[in-house]
Amino acid sequence: MTSPFPSLGTYIVFRLNPVMMVAQFDDEASLAAARALPTKKYVAYVRELGQLNPPQPWHWCSLRLVGRGLPTWPNDELMEDDMYVPIFPATNHPSREPIRATPQFPFPDCYHWSQTDAVVRIPFAPYDESVAVKLPLEEMRKHEMYVHADFLRWRALSVSSMEHAHTPTGSEAGLAQDKTGAHVAASITARCDPVDSNQSMSSASSYSMTESDLAMNEGPQEKRVDIEMVPTVALTLHLMAADTFGDPNEYYAELAVVRSLVAQAKARAMKRAHLDALLRARSEPTSNDTVIDSTRRSIHPQCRSHQRSTHPVGSVLGHYSLAGTGRQPSA
Repeated sequence: MTSPFPSLGTYIVFRLNPVMMVAQFDDEASLAAARALPTKKYVAYVRELGQLNPPQPWHWCSLRLVGRGLPTWPNDELMEDDMYVPIFPATNHPSREPIRATPQFPFPDCYHWSQTDAVVRIPFAPYDESVAVKLPLEEMRKHEMYVHADFLRWRALSVSSMEHAHTPTGSEAGLAQDKTGAHVAASITARCDPVDSNQSMSSASSYSMTESDLAMNEGPQEKRVDIEMVPTVALTLHLMAADTFGDPNEYYAELAVVRSLVAQAKARAMKRAHLDALLRARSEPTSNDTVIDSTRRSIHPQCRSHQRSTHPVGSVLGHYSLAGTGRQPSA
């Protein structure tokens, strides 16, 4: 059985498609860089799925990323060591039961690291659901419960970190508070791309939204993003296509490079468009030139010969060219 998009709970293997992301800007330098960029495979399951309104040739999709091995939180003391969920056959966790896919997840020692999600664009294509490995709805709910609990813990740690941070008195107080808040936001922004981990499972569904509704939530810091920055991916439902795959940290690092290419391509495209507009404006006739040209065409040939014989050269044209400015020609 085929479907134009993977269903909720389906595990996928995907890659970023930087060439497709920069192609729309018609920028050769960015296209060459995108073609040369090495991309890794990643594994995730589909958490949410939606179609933009008006329709686009792709769906937007919220993913829960998979990591091989226990999570690493670079430069983030707010994430604790047990903030993850095993995917059976992995069982390593001090208190949590693993989530179980159907059929069984094919890779050992794999985990969902908390707060490591992604929002991507997936193209319409015939996806073979018969080979899919899926999380049943009750397992998705279990995972969502764990992620929600970790989010609440992370938020509590964030508040505690800010409350216990040293805040100097006087003129330095405001600056110190800004630095503390920036550190807390940056700690998860550097790691997470994507969606609101605090959402309940009831919101996991397929629905339509407008482009202005599309938001990415990097931890608790929601922000609107340009649609060009939402990564386009190539994907398959055949998990065994991922003999090796990157972890969430590698995904975010790769995504940052791709977004930099997109930003450069977009900036150059906007600059070219601006220069083209200036050149068109310079090549178009001015309003005075238009008045002169229309005046020449409106004067009867016999009148033209009379004007040339009775007026100084250019005086008639001078009169018409100045008429639109509110000034009269000098005597």
